[in-house]
Amino acid sequence: MADGLRLLAKCCHATGDSGYAASLLGAADDAAAHLDPARRHALPFDHEFRVTLEKELGADAFASALTAGQQTPLTQLLAR
Repeated sequence: MADGLRLLAKCCHATGDSGYAASLLGAADDAAAHLDPARRHALPFDHEFRVTLEKELGADAFASALTAGQQTPLTQLLAR
């Protein structure tokens, strides 16, 4: 789930929707937090993508979007 959400976030970013991409990244973070440690550590690190989103959105908006993605039910987030 976490990998799929990260991939979807990158696709949304590629279409110019950085805010939604950051929310999806937050949802991916939440999904990853529920994985066992070995699987969580095997996920690819996406530092550059996070830096890009933070630059595009600004630190506060990026942090808000991540939090929103972590707190919004996945069905609601994906229904967009």
